[in-house]
Formats: sequence, structure tokens, C-alpha cells
Amino acid sequence: YKLQATWQQWATNPYNLHPSWHLFILFMLLAWIIGSSVCGFYEVGADGGKLRIAKFCRGALGSVPPIIQLILFLYPPLFVQF
Repeated sequence: YKLQATWQQWATNPYNLHPSWHLFILFMLLAWIIGSSVCGFYEVGADGGKLRIAKFCRGALGSVPPIIQLILFLYPPLFVQF
């Protein structure tokens, strides 16, 4: 029941997208977040000290834009007509 209710809720999204597109975009944003974090982790490699922390932070900060995009996609702002 919960899955069906979620699917119907996605069908009435403000973008008028089919629920499958909504699900696809959701998975792509999640993959972007995870991919940025994983790349930051593996980019560190055998470096040490401050360079290691800097490279990891660069990878972690790379996941900030998709997190913001995911929040805006899941909870779109209300458009006010002036």
C-alpha cells in the first residue's frame, strides 16, 4: 500500500512528470551524491597529512550541489504569482 501511495503521489508532482521519470531523476541524484563522495575517498590514495584532508574535503564538497538539487527536487519551492 505504501509503495502504491508513493507512486500516486509522484504522479501528481508539480513537474507533471510520469512517476518513472521522477524515480529515475531521484536515483541519478543519489548516484551523483554517492559517486562524488566515493571519488573523494579514492582520490586521497597514499597521500598523507594536510594534502590527504584537502583532497577528501574536495570530494566531499563535490556532493553538496547534488544534495541541494535533491532537496529542491523532492520539496520544490512554492511559486508565488505576483
